[in-house]
Amino acid sequence: MGVVTVPVIWMPWLFVLMDLIMAGPSGAAAAVAAVAVGHLSWWGFWGGNLGSEGRYSSWGKAPEWLKNLLGDRLSGGSGPQGGAAAGLARSGIHVTAPANRRGPSENLTGHQWGSGKKLGTS
Repeated sequence: MGVVTVPVIWMPWLFVLMDLIMAGPSGAAAAVAAVAVGHLSWWGFWGGNLGSEGRYSSWGKAPEWLKNLLGDRLSGGSGPQGGAAAGLARSGIHVTAPANRRGPSENLTGHQWGSGKKLGTS
């Protein structure tokens, strides 16, 4: 709710502390095991560096039959390039990038309110 802000790097250990407080040492031990499994799976699937792939990244990908069913394939032509947009296009929904229709100095609300009166004048 925004009362306390915690950096994301400390979140797993905060959860371990919360389990220690609420469930005791056995709850904290289970939370430490969950943190270890979570980190190992993260490094196994996504690797340790930004944009890298881990040793088991092929195990984390959807099977081909599911990709075909959901439309996660590149499409030819000028249409969408694949992914969710390709699946939506097959169902009749066409996704386009937003266009800037107004210049930067135009009124964005569509109303001409005038200059108004300043405070303290009658």
